[in-house]
Order: sequence, then C-alpha cells, then structure tokens
Amino acid sequence: MMRDIDETTKADALLMEHYYWQKSYREKLGYGTAAPECRQSRSSRQWDSTAEIVDEAVTHLEMEAVDWCMDSVTPECRQAIGKEMRNREAKAQVWRSPGPVSYPEAVAMIKPLMRKKDLL
Repeated sequence: MMRDIDETTKADALLMEHYYWQKSYREKLGYGTAAPECRQSRSSRQWDSTAEIVDEAVTHLEMEAVDWCMDSVTPECRQAIGKEMRNREAKAQVWRSPGPVSYPEAVAMIKPLMRKKDLL
C-alpha cells in the first residue's frame, strides 16, 4: 500500500512537470527570425556545466515519455488530468468538467503506462 501512495505522489509530480513543460511550448508562426543559411546553427553550450546539460537532456526524455503516456490514455483521462493541473496552477477550483473520469481514476489509469516507461 505504501508503494502505491509513493507512486501516486511521483505520478502527480511528473504530471505537473509535464503540464508546465507542455505549457512552455510555443508554436512558431510566420517567418523565422534567422536567415535560411543560419537556420541550423545553435548557440554554444560551452558555459553550461555538464550537470546542467545532462539534467536538461534527462528532463526532456522524461517529458517525452510522459507525453507518450498521455497520448495512450483516453481523451476523458487527459481532460481530467488537464483540469486538475489547471486548478493546481490557479490554486483554486476554477475549472470544472462533467467528465465521466475523476482525477484519481485518471492517475490510476496512467500509472501502469508510466511503469511501462520506467518513470515510476
């Protein structure tokens, strides 16, 4: 039973981190800001520590795995998780939905997928 509580807490944290990760994505619209010959260039990471580079890469891989888990559950589960994350961000019960799946049920459905991806 204790393992299940720990996994639920970890799943909550991963889902919240995924919410913020998804929220930070901005689609590029219109013309790019770089000349065509410079499009593939990237800024140097010479001043970043190795720990920062590795941490960023691990976080990116984890969030892609959570993204796969979110894509694998039903739309009702995604709706319940999204509603809960928006409410947590607002620190109030602002968002409501008459959906058939509650947040705890959605977490229970996504946890086996997270275990499959070795996130829990």
